[in-house]
Amino acid sequence: MSSLCLTGIGKGRIEHRQNKYLFDYKARHDQEKKNWIIGVDLPLSGQEVLSFDYRSVIAQGPFAFRLRKQDLNGDMEHVYGLLAELLNMVDMKTLSEGWRLESGKGDLVKLSKGSGFSADFFSKKDSRYRRTILSFSKKPNDLFRLQLFSDSCIF
Repeated sequence: MSSLCLTGIGKGRIEHRQNKYLFDYKARHDQEKKNWIIGVDLPLSGQEVLSFDYRSVIAQGPFAFRLRKQDLNGDMEHVYGLLAELLNMVDMKTLSEGWRLESGKGDLVKLSKGSGFSADFFSKKDSRYRRTILSFSKKPNDLFRLQLFSDSCIF
């Protein structure tokens, strides 16, 4: 899971139902406080922040509000719960019950839980970018997909 870049800057894309957001971002992971903050620069909207306290599974800020406003079925709460589990596993450097490591060879790490959530981390040591994809789906459609392309990662 060392390929996962939680503190850094780069470009990203979120697909949430029919909505797609392309953005530049800055993110900071505070392992001690169990907090992940991501500031996204949205075209025509400016900067919005999502602050995620994964100890209590609470997402706050304008961007969290934007996602919640479009979530008619309560799926984002489930996504936040899975994200909290993932971030805790990164902190502890171990897999939690119910999670599978589907591949860990080379530069790709793929984790999944159940049939609907997967997390892919990819980085090449000689590459400038690190790619992270988090997706949550209920068949037949993806409900939420976050893609981050970090060009500067701070460990």
